[in-house]
Amino acid sequence: MGAYLRIAGLISVLLIFFLGGDTPQGLAMPVAQPFQENRVWVHYMPQLPSYNPDPTTPFYGALYPLRLGYSSPRNIDEIVLMQASGVNAVQLLEFPDEDNTGVLNSWFSAADQHPGFAVAPCITQETEDQAVNMVETYASIAANYKSAAKENGKLVIFTYGARYGKTPDFWVNVRQRLQSENIDTYFINDIGANLAVEGGLKPNLVVPYFPVFDASYTFDDYLAGYFNDVDLLFKYYNQLYAGGIMPGYDRTTPGGGYVDAQATQVYRSQWEASLAAGLHVQTINTWNDYTEHTMIRPSSDWNWTLADITSFYSTKLRNVPFLNQSSKLYITTPQATYLGETPLVEGLILNLSSSKMTLKLKLFDGKGKSYGKVLSVVVPAYYAGAVSNLNNWIINSFPAQHFLRAKAEMYNSAGKLVQQVTSAPILVYVPKDLAAPDPQRILYYSIPAARALPGTVQLSLTGNASSSGGNAKASVTPPAGTKVRFAEVLQNTVQVKNMFDQAPYTTPVQLTNGFYVARVIDEQERVGYSDPKEMSARN
Repeated sequence: MGAYLRIAGLISVLLIFFLGGDTPQGLAMPVAQPFQENRVWVHYMPQLPSYNPDPTTPFYGALYPLRLGYSSPRNIDEIVLMQASGVNAVQLLEFPDEDNTGVLNSWFSAADQHPGFAVAPCITQETEDQAVNMVETYASIAANYKSAAKENGKLVIFTYGARYGKTPDFWVNVRQRLQSENIDTYFINDIGANLAVEGGLKPNLVVPYFPVFDASYTFDDYLAGYFNDVDLLFKYYNQLYAGGIMPGYDRTTPGGGYVDAQATQVYRSQWEASLAAGLHVQTINTWNDYTEHTMIRPSSDWNWTLADITSFYSTKLRNVPFLNQSSKLYITTPQATYLGETPLVEGLILNLSSSKMTLKLKLFDGKGKSYGKVLSVVVPAYYAGAVSNLNNWIINSFPAQHFLRAKAEMYNSAGKLVQQVTSAPILVYVPKDLAAPDPQRILYYSIPAARALPGTVQLSLTGNASSSGGNAKASVTPPAGTKVRFAEVLQNTVQVKNMFDQAPYTTPVQLTNGFYVARVIDEQERVGYSDPKEMSARN
């Protein structure tokens, strides 16, 4: 099917060429000039809260920043985190009914302290006046800061939803009005979601906009095959492509969509396709959308895994040396699985060394007994290599304690074990268990070996399954000597309470069917999970 769709996409491109596409009157296709700098952009939404502590609206599940932002007294420099993640430019989402001056000034002030880091707006608008006014405001502020992103001396302006209800002539008028005010702009257009659909690409949706913008990016979760088709379309029309990738997609709000991240496979495949296409600019969607689970910012569920992957591939895209020559090991597992299914378990090596590494992946039950065969893969120097279970570990019967864990091991070329890491627990439910997370939305926990909390996290429960109200309690015991940043209790993967660093780590709970798990993150951002405690009729 994938090969068929790529062929169909190519045919669609050729048909547009032969049949012609509508373009604004009097506009010729621009001659694409290469981007001046290799940049990795990230989309950031200042409007979103960093943390949702209300368990009655668990859009976030148990997902939050490793260092909570403005909703917490903890002070954080977002740019430092972005740079550590391989990001060197940020686009800030703006709405026309907001006063964006405070956000812009604060980001510019911070960015000016980090040479080489660039800031641009990402505007969303309904009318020409709104678009013009937003760029005018931005330009007046940007004139005071050296970190304002520019291409060929022109201010970089990203758009979001540029096609939705807006003709190419809409943007022609906007740009002409700005030019009349001597505001030189370099527009990077969001060509819109749903460009890649079954049957191939739909170039007629976007080709008419190519003459209007200097470059374009995609705000969608294209898999590698679709990415190749989009890249082909851009190259054919001599349009600069600024990329557009995300780790996965899970809009938990009603009527939303879902794309399984497949551990880190979706994200890595997009990066690999970007490098194969020779892109010099990449746009990541997003840094901080915890509601839709598309963020790469270091988080409670993913720790630094997605950020480290970003840094690895960003280093290759920007053609700069790896600063750290040591290899890194990761384990990523689904939060839950169901009888009769195969949970997608992944071990990953980011090999930054000059010699090959061997990755081994094991699965075991709640009593430490091996479950299925050991899997392995050899990872060449300076490559990312992963191994996952595919169809090897079908869960046909309950494992001991009704949960599983996985272990990843990394061996050097001499066969010596150099790193290992054990996963968070994988909860095992019966199909259609009312206590289980939505089986159509698979979420993950990930642990880098370098950030696995030493020691054992313990969880204890008082009360019984018939307890109600607040007379039952859950208590978390971190490993001895841990400087706790977050200590929390999860019920069926959704947070009951985050007790932060406020000992004793005890919280009232209502004991119902399902699992309780404790998670502890220390001040070094290392993470550890307790064994689950199950309360159900199966006990």
